Amino acid sequence: MRMLRVIVAMFVCMSLMSGCFGRKGIKDRDTGSYVLTDFPLEKFKEASNDQEKVVLKDVHFDYNKSDIKTDDKLILKEIAKYLKYNNVLHLLVEGHCDERGTNEFNLALGEKRALNTREYLVKTEGIESARIQTISYGEEKPLDVAHNDNAWKVNRRSHFQIASE
Repeated sequence: MRMLRVIVAMFVCMSLMSGCFGRKGIKDRDTGSYVLTDFPLEKFKEASNDQEKVVLKDVHFDYNKSDIKTDDKLILKEIAKYLKYNNVLHLLVEGHCDERGTNEFNLALGEKRALNTREYLVKTEGIESARIQTISYGEEKPLDVAHNDNAWKVNRRSHFQIASE
């Protein structure tokens, strides 16, 4: 019986360790959020020309949700077209939340939003996964600092930045 407990404990520890060490990325110093990246974050920038500003629109989420809404799939399709046409560009997907909830919860939810957005672009639109990085800012970078439903709706988003090699 004791041997079985030891084996189960070892299995649990190995499972936890593989989940932690299997991730590729670093912790962002400013926010403490986890960054999936092979590409230097300092190279990413906001959309700078008119075409980028039109294409790189934010994708929004319902309260405490991370699934991509039907209307936002059209935005992601346009982003994918732009990335396919400009095949040297890399995309940073930032996951954001409204201010409700704990910091830890919002960082995790922001990460889910960014990862689901990335997964949609990779699996549905065929963008190479190595070209898309993610980061979660949780509630730390709101677009609207008001404390009401409209502000919260605007702040629940995936935001995009681009970089070229």
